[in-house]
Amino acid sequence: MNESNGRVPLLEVEGITKRFGATHALSDVSFDLYGGEVHALMGENGAGKSTLMKIISGNYHPDAGTMRVDGDEVHLASPRDAIKAGIAIIHQELATIPEMSVAENLAIGNEPVRMGILDRRELVRQAKEKLARVGANIDPNRAIGRLSVGMQQMVEIARAVAENARVLVLDEPTASLSRTESDQLFAIVHSMRDEGMGLIYISHRMEEVWELADRVTVLRDGRLVGTRDMRAGGADKVNPGDIVRMMVGREVNDLYVRDHRVPGEVRLAVKDLTGPDDIGPVSFDVRAGEVVGMVGLIGAGRTEVARLIYGADRPTGGTMTLDGAPLRATDPGRALTNGVSLLPESRKDQALFLEMSVKDNITVSTLGDFSTAGVIRGRGIQKAVRKIVDQLRVRTSSVDLESRALSGGNQQKLVLGRMMLQAPKLLILDEPTRGVDIGAKSEIYRIINEIAKAGTAILVISSDLPEALGISDRLLVMRAGRIVATLDAVGATEESVMEHATGVYGNGTGQNETAEATR
Repeated sequence: MNESNGRVPLLEVEGITKRFGATHALSDVSFDLYGGEVHALMGENGAGKSTLMKIISGNYHPDAGTMRVDGDEVHLASPRDAIKAGIAIIHQELATIPEMSVAENLAIGNEPVRMGILDRRELVRQAKEKLARVGANIDPNRAIGRLSVGMQQMVEIARAVAENARVLVLDEPTASLSRTESDQLFAIVHSMRDEGMGLIYISHRMEEVWELADRVTVLRDGRLVGTRDMRAGGADKVNPGDIVRMMVGREVNDLYVRDHRVPGEVRLAVKDLTGPDDIGPVSFDVRAGEVVGMVGLIGAGRTEVARLIYGADRPTGGTMTLDGAPLRATDPGRALTNGVSLLPESRKDQALFLEMSVKDNITVSTLGDFSTAGVIRGRGIQKAVRKIVDQLRVRTSSVDLESRALSGGNQQKLVLGRMMLQAPKLLILDEPTRGVDIGAKSEIYRIINEIAKAGTAILVISSDLPEALGISDRLLVMRAGRIVATLDAVGATEESVMEHATGVYGNGTGQNETAEATR
């Protein structure tokens, strides 16, 4: 049993091993958590983080090892057992029921009943009390599906606190949050830590870990690499490079790849584009061989503009040209024919066929290029797919392996590989590294750089400002459905971008930007 200054860990797992067939997802992993601390868990996709959290939350049973709560050994047969033990988990993909109200979601499994009938007045009263405990000002009668992801997350946290959770696992909690929502979440994390809760924080975002964590534990290939005390000082002080080396087993130098490129002629020209939900008018261009980043707060209209260009939504006004010819992308199929490809923001919901193989996911949009008189040329497909897999360094034991078996980063590479086979003139990437570990991010940035060097025009939508600044040639800053600034990425800073994105400048006041020019 581990102890620190005479304290017993709130949660402790020791020697945990978990196998899936011949695959060792976890091998002899130990981890502990004390009350009043934030313990970050980091590692590349496939390192074993999710498996360990599913064991802690009662979803998986370990093949070996022990688990203790307050020093007493526990055996969690189900998530309900974990909740009874005071352990709750907030998944990256939220477990809310969109059609039900906030109050109903908060009371699932514990609804107040009066004379055999649901007591709605008490339901709402309890919901207000639960939300107040986490400082969430949310209407309990509103359908939860109509709330932002950040607000839905607050509801899940409120439910966990109401169930007297003492251990809270947060899995990539800011992946879909705006900067403001992230700040609200951080304030709640600090408050829960101060109240004595133990929090396990899983994130690929190094800056968040540095802001929140007291300790960091790193897993790699299902094994414990080590734990570092973030509060250490002097010669023992931890730096980001130490954690990255622990995660990937090597140095990751020059994370952001942006070779010197001389953009060609204007490839995409957008003029006074408007669309549903008060989008536009928007005007900008992207040149051949140029990477243009589109940034802004969540809800600024970035994805909506991408959908208009790709034909997923119909414009209500304005014009678009591709290489000087009118671009009338009335649907995604027409967009592909015209040479426009889109990597959507959610690969699992909008891009990947998880039950299909690596090979089929890469070639699904270009099968016609590998057929003669209606007969598929299997050898040609195999050769093209192997070339893509090698070029993108996709980690897979076989091109016939189901795509669901790959890590998030490798799944993202499959979608990129599909688009490389399409050989687009314009490539739109919406959050290309969301949920991807730092090692895979470095490789995706390399791929984007290579595609741009080959002459493709690239529009990148990113909520990760260091990423957008690091890989783009220019930045388009959006706010309230309009482009409010065009910046040279080399001279821009996170602060200058956020000033434009929020409309609040160094003197604390807003400015009128309706006449800002775009190149």
